[in-house]
Amino acid sequence: MNATHFNVTAENINDVRPMVDAIDQRLELAPGCETWGIAGGWMTAWPHEGRAAVMHGGDSVWGDWDPNSRTLITDEPDEDGRFIVYDENGDVVPADPDCD
Repeated sequence: MNATHFNVTAENINDVRPMVDAIDQRLELAPGCETWGIAGGWMTAWPHEGRAAVMHGGDSVWGDWDPNSRTLITDEPDEDGRFIVYDENGDVVPADPDCD
């Protein structure tokens, strides 16, 4: 786990909040979530709500969080109508060509 990975608690939330680069994610931090830096951005997961967000220098992309695979599937499809899946490193998971 990298040095910018935090399990947010009631005790540390005020210390963690200023470290989160993504403003929208920072505003939504709550005890029980986890937040971490990724290459070129930031990611936060709210496992109890099944939600997550990833930011690569612009606005965050929000979606459903799968805690078992540690992946986010976007709420909105891309221009081709496909939902994007990000892994916990903020990288796009290649689509399975057999699932078209």
